[in-house]
Amino acid sequence: MIIFKNKKILLNYYIKKKIEAGIILEGIEVKLLKLKKFNVDNNYIKFEGNEIYIYNLIIEYKKEIKNFKLKKNMKKKLLLHKEEIIKIKTKYLKKGFTIILYKIYFKKKYIKFKIAIVKRKKEYQKNILNKNIDNKKKIKYKNLNFDYNF
Repeated sequence: MIIFKNKKILLNYYIKKKIEAGIILEGIEVKLLKLKKFNVDNNYIKFEGNEIYIYNLIIEYKKEIKNFKLKKNMKKKLLLHKEEIIKIKTKYLKKGFTIILYKIYFKKKYIKFKIAIVKRKKEYQKNILNKNIDNKKKIKYKNLNFDYNF
């Protein structure tokens, strides 16, 4: 079951690699993610030592929850193998790639985050892509033959 998918990533970035990662969450956070009570705008993924964190993953807590403290600028640790983290750091980040949250979904009973290693497209590359999409739509609608004879 997909909870969130970043649809703009294909228009703005070239995807080099997708990696599945777990995340450390508390019980109420899992319930709120299931209910889609979160905001992923302006989030970013950053390395701290040999660990990887996602920042600004805002989970919207209800006022009714008294025992749980709301933290601003929450950072959550992503769970990856050390070999994967070192490979990402050495191979991709030196060449100008960045890491972006691609998808949040359930896999069996666990919440998984799919992160993507991407490189930003330039403006002229986006324009070419948009023109190609428009041309495909025009061709599709030209090929449709409508019969209005009743």
